[in-house]
Amino acid sequence: MEDNHLSLPLFLQTCFKNIQDNVKTEGIFRISPKLVDINAFCNEINKSSNCSALKPEMAIGIVKRFLKSLPTPLLGAGAWHLMKSLTTSTFEEKHKKIYEYVNSLPECNKFMLKHLFCLFDFIDKNKECNKMDYSNLSIVLAPNFLWGESSLHEMFQDSLAAVEFVNFLLVNHLTLLDYI
Repeated sequence: MEDNHLSLPLFLQTCFKNIQDNVKTEGIFRISPKLVDINAFCNEINKSSNCSALKPEMAIGIVKRFLKSLPTPLLGAGAWHLMKSLTTSTFEEKHKKIYEYVNSLPECNKFMLKHLFCLFDFIDKNKECNKMDYSNLSIVLAPNFLWGESSLHEMFQDSLAAVEFVNFLLVNHLTLLDYI
């Protein structure tokens, strides 16, 4: 798939670069600023486009806020149902169904996933310093990557399955997305 006509918004490019530059920060992606601080910083960026004071935890907070503010999860509205249907599946069954599902997502979703997975690979490669491997990233990212129309109680009950689903994606993304 050609993605020449797609590009990341400048604020995400800036956040990704900041996270990469600070990849050795212990616990990166675990630390989140207060929502009020994220909103204030976003308002400041909108006024001046000055990101020189961006700290890694703020960059991460902005990325998480962006993912959570999407009208549907980045993995699509059907991901929650798919996740629940795969809890007892074999590796091969999971891989086949997730492969088909992920490659049926809109081009812009796959483009964003490609960039996020590259960032998460870089973080995982530096896990000796930052203590954030795919397993830890999955715990932090699951609520930002997929959510369902279930009640909070049901979502809490399914949170382990969500973490396992996101971990499967992170570990296997090179064979799950056609264009990487």
